[in-house]
Amino acid sequence: MYFVIPYPILNGICLSGPLFVLVMDYYLNGVTINQSQIKGVIAGFIGVLVMINSDLIMSWIDPTYTSHTTF
Repeated sequence: MYFVIPYPILNGICLSGPLFVLVMDYYLNGVTINQSQIKGVIAGFIGVLVMINSDLIMSWIDPTYTSHTTF
């Protein structure tokens, strides 16, 4: 039996992977990030928040928007 993950969900999992590794590396090894990496981490967290709330954001832009999925 095969299960196909929709592309937007797969994309979200792949893009949030480095943030997960960063958090786990901090807790397991105590590795901290430097000043130049903090910009990327902030951009990554904002991207994950936008991805999670995409239906809400689309409904703000277009009140007639409805999400159609069979997932």
